[in-house]
Amino acid sequence: MESISTANPSPVVPSSESALSFRLAKAWGYLGILFLCMVVSAIVVILLAIPFQHGSFNTKSPVMKLLLYVVPFLLFALYLKKKQKLGAMLQPEAGIKRVPGVLYLLILLFIPAIHIALDPLVSLIPMPDVVRDMFVNMSGKDIFTFITIVVAAPVLEEFLMRGLLLRGLLKNYSPATAIIWTSVMFAVLHLNPWQGIGAFVLGLVLGWIYYKTRSIWTCIFLHFANNLMGALMMLILPEELAISSLYDMVGNPLWFGLLYGVALVVLAFCIFSSKRQLSSLPLKYE
Repeated sequence: MESISTANPSPVVPSSESALSFRLAKAWGYLGILFLCMVVSAIVVILLAIPFQHGSFNTKSPVMKLLLYVVPFLLFALYLKKKQKLGAMLQPEAGIKRVPGVLYLLILLFIPAIHIALDPLVSLIPMPDVVRDMFVNMSGKDIFTFITIVVAAPVLEEFLMRGLLLRGLLKNYSPATAIIWTSVMFAVLHLNPWQGIGAFVLGLVLGWIYYKTRSIWTCIFLHFANNLMGALMMLILPEELAISSLYDMVGNPLWFGLLYGVALVVLAFCIFSSKRQLSSLPLKYE
């Protein structure tokens, strides 16, 4: 991945984009408002579900999990609409360029490689039994859990993190600063270190791609591919094994070492190739 300038830009922001120009404190404020929406929606949805605790619509049902995920984003969207920022966020940036098709193929190679590369780091953090049980409960094999993870999360989180926060910060900070901070926010959004580490690294990649292409849909595709791989693992593997480390799954240090080496080679190839593919795209705000 190519180096990104840390010098503060002197952007000329189009008038249509002025609604999405803000500083770091405002970006954290938006994330805080989303967390508030999560608390409010959880209370409301759970209270509404109490009469149905013995039916299919209860607080542990897949439908409830989908609602508890989507409703906070809907409330946040209403807040943005009230502040006259929703329309600007949904409007594509001016000067968006056609993304090379080969980049999507590189993404499909990159996703498993980065997960393998991060596995030893994530495994260093001990996972308490209560957290492990939480992940097992989240890893359902039903259609609503699949929709939540593979469809809702990539779309909603990318419009928030890249479509709103990164887009706004790029107008006031250097690309490196904006990308790193939104990656930190992306990690915080996941509310646990086991997903947060991967989310931070994925956020760096998503931020770089958005910075180079200004294409929110390319970021959604990468996020979709990442979550789809996780969802397929949950469908194929037993629940306990699906949340285990890759090292534990392989069970043999030699085989894991070979797999890890291949992953690093693939990762280097993807980074070098994507750099070449995106190097010709013009950069805004520079």
